Formats: sequence, structure tokens, C-alpha cells
Amino acid sequence: MCSAQGRFNLPMGMHAPITASAINPRTEFVPAAAAVSGPMDHWLTILARQLEPCVILAVVHAEGSTPRETGARMVVSAHAAFGTIGGGQLEWKAVQLARELLHRTSDQPLIERVALGPSLGQCCGGAVTLVLERIDWPQPGWVQQACDRYLAGDSFWLRCDLDRREEGRQFQPSLSNLGERVATGLVVVKGTRLFVEKIVQPGFDIAVFGAGHVGRALVAALALLPCRLSWIDERPDIFPDSLPANVRAIEAASPLDWVDHIAPGGFVLVLTHSHSLDQALCEKLLRRDDLAYTGLIGSATKRATFQRRLTQRGLDTSHFARLTCPIGVDGIEGKEPAVIAAAVVAQILQVRERLAQVLPGAARCDAAMAEPDRAQTAWVL
Repeated sequence: MCSAQGRFNLPMGMHAPITASAINPRTEFVPAAAAVSGPMDHWLTILARQLEPCVILAVVHAEGSTPRETGARMVVSAHAAFGTIGGGQLEWKAVQLARELLHRTSDQPLIERVALGPSLGQCCGGAVTLVLERIDWPQPGWVQQACDRYLAGDSFWLRCDLDRREEGRQFQPSLSNLGERVATGLVVVKGTRLFVEKIVQPGFDIAVFGAGHVGRALVAALALLPCRLSWIDERPDIFPDSLPANVRAIEAASPLDWVDHIAPGGFVLVLTHSHSLDQALCEKLLRRDDLAYTGLIGSATKRATFQRRLTQRGLDTSHFARLTCPIGVDGIEGKEPAVIAAAVVAQILQVRERLAQVLPGAARCDAAMAEPDRAQTAWVL
């Protein structure tokens, strides 16, 4: 069913757990196939599964206060819509325009600038420029090719000629041939309007040790974020049969071995079924000084007990300053798994925001990939 590289051939919509013996721990995570589904679906994976004509809809320029940023995407068919550009009247009108485009015979992309206040009665006050592009069935070859490259972990550029002087979309490893460094958005090159965008992988790494009730709730909530999530447990058959596309489940005979494979700057949560394992994981994690967040489930009493024991093993105050226990934002007292998950997700987002302000060159690398050099784009509409 799998190879040494951790690739799987699975039915549509499924992504199975993987075992420590089946993969190289250093291998980048590769989802099973274009059929992988989940809350972190990229618009390319959604588009590749469409079996009827549809429209890809993008925010290509955002001015002032807007619901979503440049690069926000939707895929719209006659019967369904995936993704969001912010909801409300803007999205309702955009979906209407997309479905009108489905009934046209021309494949010319539609460019629409929408002022949110005057035309839609929304209070944001800004304006967005949308590009709507019809994709007929059978799909053009670039759709599956781009989806395959994305699922293989590659980053690349797509360029779309809005004046249709070029044939369809084109792949480019870089945009150096345009003579300037440009961002995702609309540019004009030699009189031709191009929509260019960088396709990148989700932005940051999270490791969750423990697949009990709280672990399941946490993974379900965290998988909605733009992250790569490793979910580790030593117990066999503990993971769900189907996982979101950005989650890999690892049945590890020795969870401690996986501490060494957590990327620098990663976020880690420790909530196993065993306090002794929790303690061993904390000791090894706290000896690292390059993690963004190390969280341990439990009470202040558990923290004090671990601190006393680990101090005897050579850890000091500076090590314990890197430990968050109890986990979750202050003021939320509920202990139900879903409540804990909500509080922890909020805390992780708070930490990311603080790091983005303190270390803009390092902690914000994921944001830079998601919205590369937006301010440098030359907008010509």
C-alpha cells in the first residue's frame, strides 16, 4: 500500500496514517494524490476534482479595508462554491458573476473592480479587483499538472494572460524573465495584462504528541490553519481512518525520536496518555532553544512536578521559561476537548503574531510566501 517514501494509493478523499517504519523522517510530507481532501484544500486540488465547467475567482488587488487579502480564491461551479473571498455581499455578487460567466461562450477572463461601500453597502470602505476565469471540462492540462506539482511540495509561479495573447496559463519556476521582481497580482508586461501568482506550501509546522480525545480535537482545529501538522502517537490503530490533507499521522515506536525532526521555529504540543512520556518529551524539547512554542497539557501542579524532577536532571530556569503549561489563552476554564482546542489555537495564533513583530525576517517567512512582496506589484488595470 505504501513505499519507503511514504506515498500512498488511496480512494478519493482519504489520507491514511503512516508508520515510522514506512517513511524517512527527513522526507518532506507528500499527500497521497490529487484526490486528497480536507479543510486545508488548496484551490488547485479543489479545481482538479471538478467534473464540470467551473470558474476560478481571485482577489488580485485589495485597496484599503477589505474582507480578504490579495490572492484569496474561490472555485465556483453551477452547483457549488469552494473557498471564500470574505463572505457578505461581495462574495454573493462574485458568485453570481461566476455563474453568469459559465453561460458565456467566450473564455475571456472577466476583470471586475468592486467598491465595497458605494456598490455593496458594506462598511469596510475599501475596494477589490477580481479576476474570474472559466475552466471548461475536460480541464486544460495545466490544472492537473499544477495540482501534481503542488502536492509534490514544489513552489512555482503561474501566469495567466488576461488578454488571451498567450495560450492558457503557463508555468514558470521564477519571474526573472519579466525584468522585475513582482508579486502575486496584476502586472502589465509589454502591453499585455498578466495575472501572476506564486503557488506555495502551507506556512508553518506544528507537532502534536498524543492522539487521545484532546489530541483529536486539537488536530481538527489546527488543520484549519495554513500549517503542516505532524501527529505522533505510539499506540497502534489510534488515528482516524481519514485525515485532512495537511496532516500526517505517525505511529512511532519511540515518540522521543521525533523531537529531533521538528523543524526550527516549529510549534509543539505534548498531550500523550502517559505522564512519564510527557515528562521525557518535555525534557528533550526544552533542551532545544529553537522552537517557537512548547505546550504541555495539564495543571500548574503538573508543571511544578515536572520542573522539580527535571531540575534534578540538569534543566534550569531558562529551560522552563520555554514551557507553556497550562496551555490555552487565559480566561477560558472549560475542560471539554473542543474548548481546550479553541483556547490553544488562539494561543498559538497570539504567539505567531508576537513573533511576527519581534522577528519580522524569520517568523514571518510563511506570511511572505503567502503574500510575496505585495507592495512591489505594479498595478495597471
